[in-house]
Amino acid sequence: MTTWTQDYPALPGSAQAAARLAQALATARSPQRASVVYRLVENLFGCALARSSPRGNLNLIIVVERGRIHFEVHYPNDHRAAADAPAAFQTVSALADAYGETQTKRGRMIYAELWMVP
Repeated sequence: MTTWTQDYPALPGSAQAAARLAQALATARSPQRASVVYRLVENLFGCALARSSPRGNLNLIIVVERGRIHFEVHYPNDHRAAADAPAAFQTVSALADAYGETQTKRGRMIYAELWMVP
């Protein structure tokens, strides 16, 4: 198991930066899923950004295990959700093999998993 973690400011450009990191990691392990990884992480961040004030920080955790890649975005949940949040959630649910969201001590966490094709 390999884990990466990266913090980002709660600003729109962070979604693309996080998606590029995730895509680079996925390309080395499962190239056929790399474009899906980009869209998935970009939309996970979209969900988190819709609920985070610009003062907040988002934390991306990527865990690669045999047969799967797991993404978590931890966010403060300190801002009212924007109108585009449901579209981001729908995209996540369509792309991910598994996904969910839960309350944490510091806010919320949304996650998604992709099962890697050998």
